[in-house]
Amino acid sequence: MSGGRKGAGRVAAMRDSRTTMVVRQRRKERAQPMQLVSATPEQVAFWEGLYKRLPGVVVETQEQRLLMALRDGPLTTAEACRHLDIACPRARASSLRKQGYQIAMTWVLQHGPQGALHRYGQYSLTVPAGELPGGEKGAP
Repeated sequence: MSGGRKGAGRVAAMRDSRTTMVVRQRRKERAQPMQLVSATPEQVAFWEGLYKRLPGVVVETQEQRLLMALRDGPLTTAEACRHLDIACPRARASSLRKQGYQIAMTWVLQHGPQGALHRYGQYSLTVPAGELPGGEKGAP
């Protein structure tokens, strides 16, 4: 019986150390200055044009829209939701990473729809668009 208690104690200790590690990481992230970003009207027009060319909510279509948008430049999760109609950009980016695309995420500040400042994840490709399959930026 005492073996079970030791195991439970080890699990609790591991959970506590994981919690401590997460807290330290979040403090470190908050200590670093974040960039304030905003989309240009040209970027918004490009994203909305992508949605018109590739409408729908099928996962593959959402991934294609996100990839094409990333070839043009970085975008935040809020922009992907609002302009590309991608409900969960994090899942689409994760899926693209599994397909071999190198996508980085950094934290940025951006004004929300009501004007309040929010922290969003901003995705960007770490490989130039010319070196990706499909070549040119914006190409399917």
